[in-house]
Amino acid sequence: MKATLEVVQGNVVDVDADVIVVSANTHLDFEGAAARALEPICGKEAQERFAPLRFNTEVGDIIQTTAGSHPHATWVAWAVVRDYRRGGPSPRVGLKANISLIWKTALAIAGSVDRPDGRRRRIAMIPLNAQDIGLETSATLLQAAFAAAVGRLEIDAWLISPLEAEVATMRDAISGPVV
Repeated sequence: MKATLEVVQGNVVDVDADVIVVSANTHLDFEGAAARALEPICGKEAQERFAPLRFNTEVGDIIQTTAGSHPHATWVAWAVVRDYRRGGPSPRVGLKANISLIWKTALAIAGSVDRPDGRRRRIAMIPLNAQDIGLETSATLLQAAFAAAVGRLEIDAWLISPLEAEVATMRDAISGPVV
């Protein structure tokens, strides 16, 4: 099996993944629930990395930081999907156009993780911008972009949510695991 994409119920704070992908906004201010949950774990390093970039990011940018004291992850990829520079959120700007780039970058980051134990590399991604475009649309876009971007990389990827209802909705939207 080359690559899989599955929907799982879980939390980014303790997911057993090498790379965690969460959404960010152009202010890089830990706005979303997943970002807030990760702040105590990797916040200091992320804030240092974010400082020179704050207000200079574009939708589609991906800022890579270490995962700090996360028990499993090596990296966090902060995908900028909301534009707050023009007096408020512009949620739909660029997500569809940039979701392929988000997967390609996450896959490249995961590909750089050294796995001496022989375990397959793992990515956990929240359903990006689901609050704005809908959970089904987010899951479907993420699935299609993953299938197009994965190439020959052997990897396990998860769309993750702590909420049972969100997991059920995403599972219904995705037509089985991508292999």
